[in-house]
Amino acid sequence: MKRNFTCFAIVMVMATNIFALNTNYEKKIRPATADELISQRIFSKRSEQLKSSYQQKVLNYWEGNYDVRHNAKKVIKHEWDNTRNDWFMANRESFVYDDFGRPVEIITEYNLDGTFIPSTRINYSWRENNEPEEVLISFWCSDGNKWIPELKEVYEYDKFGNLVYETHSQWSESDNSWKPYFIYRVDFTYTESGSPITEEAFYWSQFAGDLWLPSHRVEYEYYKNGNVYAEIFSIPSGMNFEYSYREDYFYNEYSEISSTMIYHYDSKDWVPHYKITDIEWYNFHLRQMKSCIFRTPDNWDDWTKTEEIEWHQQFRLSYEYHPKLHSETLYLEEFYFDCEETWYPLYRERTIYNEYLFKTGYYEEVFWDDWSLESAIVSDGEFNSSGQPVDIQIRAFDSWNGNMWQNVARMIFEYETITNAPVYNAPTTEIAKVFPNPAVNQINVAPQCMSSDLQVKIYGITGQLLRSQSIQAFSGQTSIEISGIPSGIYIMDIISGNEKQVVKFMKR
Repeated sequence: MKRNFTCFAIVMVMATNIFALNTNYEKKIRPATADELISQRIFSKRSEQLKSSYQQKVLNYWEGNYDVRHNAKKVIKHEWDNTRNDWFMANRESFVYDDFGRPVEIITEYNLDGTFIPSTRINYSWRENNEPEEVLISFWCSDGNKWIPELKEVYEYDKFGNLVYETHSQWSESDNSWKPYFIYRVDFTYTESGSPITEEAFYWSQFAGDLWLPSHRVEYEYYKNGNVYAEIFSIPSGMNFEYSYREDYFYNEYSEISSTMIYHYDSKDWVPHYKITDIEWYNFHLRQMKSCIFRTPDNWDDWTKTEEIEWHQQFRLSYEYHPKLHSETLYLEEFYFDCEETWYPLYRERTIYNEYLFKTGYYEEVFWDDWSLESAIVSDGEFNSSGQPVDIQIRAFDSWNGNMWQNVARMIFEYETITNAPVYNAPTTEIAKVFPNPAVNQINVAPQCMSSDLQVKIYGITGQLLRSQSIQAFSGQTSIEISGIPSGIYIMDIISGNEKQVVKFMKR
């Protein structure tokens, strides 16, 4: 492929997006309310990549690994010292979790000549659906030998679970009270069935006077069957909103979006701008798909004569996902070359996981006659028998920085040993099949041997027993209600006599 065509193509696709990280390959799900514009998602990814610094990419990568599913009690962080060409201990984080494995307290201490000195403390409170209610940040006062509150974030939701208020406050010692400095507000109107009709967002800042400034506005239109027909997006204009663009949705026989028309507003009319076709959805509700094609209009003068518009293939996006994590493993952009009537690759992102489902590599590559590495972050190290990271080192590659691999961080994890679960002999055969995984409201247990009773127990990641249910012999498949527990990773023990099958599953 010629380089000039590739350059042109890269310019043409300067902004593309990933849909979210979860899918269901077995069941087609009727779309829920489209709470995020398709074009807004698609045209944000590449622009974010271009704006992201090398350090930010590394940070984003590590945050994808360093999450609560590991439930480490402590994590000791080392940074690389170029002068000594060795690691040095920088800080330590200590974690406290609730019964559902969610962090409720994180304390950071920095290393001073081998002694850990308290620095910051973050406290969380959670809603049942795993949304945060309050985040409190405190700083250690060595003079007073106590924690001093500094910042607080409070989140409020309506009865439909939508965020309606987000308040950021700072502690005032003189007044002994919290003083808001930023507030984000969303005003919704709904249909009788609870679907949003309008969504208007505003923000208030102490630096902008006592005014509520507009953030964005979205209007929704629906088909009679409840599927979203159109979303109209408006942006701030002074103290009001003005139309920016809209999306019209068209569905296939499975009630999945099959194509989308995108218009921009030219001060008086909606003008066709893009057309997204060949959308292959795996799961609309979780925003994950297999591929789509972008088309642009050409050779037309009157936008009202849509039947005369010639739509040309421009670029194609393709995705692949991890079969267990349901996370994206491949993102691929291709440009359509009219002269040869074929697709040429442009750019791709690859994410690699090990057998413990731990992310070990992220690669960004561009195509110049062959794939060329642009940037990469990789991690490797030791894991315990449960697959949890123990000693992990991270390196990064940046083509803009001399094509050098650089040491970034080293993390040493410490865990609490959970001893509250009895020990059983591992089953020689599968006791039961458990599905779906991930699950939403129910998870099914189908015994593979009908001759004995089963005891099913569900534990949080910290070992807290959350559900217990007996399945009698010959009763067949049984559904266990899990709608009341938050999203996250859980452990299911299936016990038959002195045998136990252990299943790790995800609750959405």
